[in-house]
Amino acid sequence: MRIIAKQISNDNAKIVIETNRLALVTTIDPSEDINHLPQKGYFDYLNGELIMLVSFENKIYLYFNNEFHFFNNENIKVDYQVLDKEALLTFYNSRDDKTTIIRYSTEEKEPISTLWYTEDEEDSNLGLWIYNVLNNQERIEIMRQHYSE
Repeated sequence: MRIIAKQISNDNAKIVIETNRLALVTTIDPSEDINHLPQKGYFDYLNGELIMLVSFENKIYLYFNNEFHFFNNENIKVDYQVLDKEALLTFYNSRDDKTTIIRYSTEEKEPISTLWYTEDEEDSNLGLWIYNVLNNQERIEIMRQHYSE
């Protein structure tokens, strides 16, 4: 399956599926055409950390700390806050009682605005987008249904 960078839509990555599990993330050789693969989510690097939100087999997975985490409303909570020019994206995993905080600059995540096109803040900020999606049941269902097709 294919996932697309949240900020740069022509930047792709591929997720390799092994034994019906999300198993490996690979970056794409620029000569490899993966546009025929179905899009299943988005990724970005936040302060050097690869973060993804993907849908696979009608389930949602977050990728952080170099591994996939199955998401449901009980096992992982997501928080987002901005302090000055820095964002804090926090994942709390109740299954193993671990908290992961990703701190990153919001200065390079400014929305683009031209005469013909204007982005919302979450269009250019994956952390904010993940927070907004995973704290809204309707958007969770859209993510499950749309990207699991």
